[in-house]
Amino acid sequence: MITMNEYKPGDVIQVIVVGSQPYGLFVKAVEDDEVTGLIHISELSYGFVKDVNQIAKMNETLTAKVLEFDKEAKHLKLSIKACQERSRFQNVSNLKKMAKEKNEYLKDFSRLSESLGTWIAKELEKEEV
Repeated sequence: MITMNEYKPGDVIQVIVVGSQPYGLFVKAVEDDEVTGLIHISELSYGFVKDVNQIAKMNETLTAKVLEFDKEAKHLKLSIKACQERSRFQNVSNLKKMAKEKNEYLKDFSRLSESLGTWIAKELEKEEV
C-alpha cells in the first residue's frame, strides 16, 4: 500500500473521480483518502477532449501516472495519457489509411508534392459547378 509520503513522479496509481470542471477531473487516491489530485484536461488524452465527462464519470476508478506530488497539501498532479501507449507515427498511419481509401498510396511526401496542384484544381472545379 502506498502512503502519502511515498508518491513520486512516475508512480502509476488508482484514483477515483470525485468531481469535474471544464479544465479537468478531480480525484482522490484509492489507497489514501486524504490525498486528492487533478488530472488537467491536457493530460486526459492524446486526442482532443471537448468535454472531460466523456473521459470519466463520477466515482469511476482510473489508472493515472503521478506527475507531481505536493506533500504539504497532499495534492497530486496526474496524467491518464501518460499511461497510454502512443506511436509517434500514429498521425502518419492515419494519412496512409486515408490515402489507401482514395487509392492513393502515400509512402513519403513525394506523391503529395506531385499531386497537390491537381487536387486543388479538382476541388476548385467542384466549387465552380
